[in-house]
Amino acid sequence: MGDIVFRFQKLEIYDLAMDIVKDSYSLTKTFPAEERFALVPQMNRAVVSVPSNIAEGISRGTRKRPNPLFEYIVRIINGAGMSIGHLMQAWLYNRYAAQRTFCQNKQPGNQNQQFHIFHP
Repeated sequence: MGDIVFRFQKLEIYDLAMDIVKDSYSLTKTFPAEERFALVPQMNRAVVSVPSNIAEGISRGTRKRPNPLFEYIVRIINGAGMSIGHLMQAWLYNRYAAQRTFCQNKQPGNQNQQFHIFHP
């Protein structure tokens, strides 16, 4: 008995989206424990929504009559991509913010005063 292959599984864009899902899950496993109930589930939901929307969008049409809502679904996918980008940026910001470099202020009279520099 052969495996059933759905139309969306034949799309290169679907394969690429699934690669991003795999990479994101691998990355979020390395996040600190305090992100387990905050950033991690948000990122995982966002990346999973991309191939899900591709599958839904392509599956609602036929070869002769494409899905009239596919353009709308592509915009949803684009929005999910922007969300993923934002979440990655938030993670990088917080990661670097936690690794602030403390330097001594070199101004005369303030030799023991410390300040921090954020490295983006």
